[in-house]
Amino acid sequence: MLKCASDFKGTPIPSFLGSLKKLRYLDLSASGFEGMVPPHLGNLSNLLVSQHTQIFPFHFGQNVTQLGLASNRFSGPIPLNIGQEMSNMETLDVSKNNLNGSIPTSISKMKILTSLDLSRNYLSRNILRDWKGLQKLNTIDFFDNNLSGKIPNSMCSEIPSLHWLRISNNNFSEEIELSLRNCTKLFTLDLRGNKFSGTLPKWIGETDPCMHPHIYF
Repeated sequence: MLKCASDFKGTPIPSFLGSLKKLRYLDLSASGFEGMVPPHLGNLSNLLVSQHTQIFPFHFGQNVTQLGLASNRFSGPIPLNIGQEMSNMETLDVSKNNLNGSIPTSISKMKILTSLDLSRNYLSRNILRDWKGLQKLNTIDFFDNNLSGKIPNSMCSEIPSLHWLRISNNNFSEEIELSLRNCTKLFTLDLRGNKFSGTLPKWIGETDPCMHPHIYF
């Protein structure tokens, strides 16, 4: 395990880190590094957990299963190929940053992903339409972004394990999809702070509180 907790005052990440091929845990959060991530970090094939700050890790290898980048100063879009580059990801948390652009469709390639937290950024446009590859995903948090459009019809049918969904404080504006009723394992549903149109679906009042104990509109 390597933790660089000191303030390196804007210096680049040293390239020698890429030679630590047996390294499994890397924590560079709050370290003060700036610049691009050295491509040598792609040599860390045994890396399991990474926490990093300010610069998005394009090059970490396929063995990374947990990536926690919350509460940093990332800006710009999430890399379009993140799903291919990190296909063995189980938990992805990039919340509380300054990320913008759309949610990459390649995230659907993360077939063993269980938790996806993109909350408190500036992400925009529609959310994913294709969820087929995310069979193990159980937690989605898109709270406090600029996402718009409608909740996809496919979300519940293609994510059978989904039990926690928070998309509050966005710009969703179309009718609440009836398909959400089919999220049979959903424990928490938070849709507050949007611009939904139409009437409140009847199934909301008919919902068994033992099945869906936390629903917020």
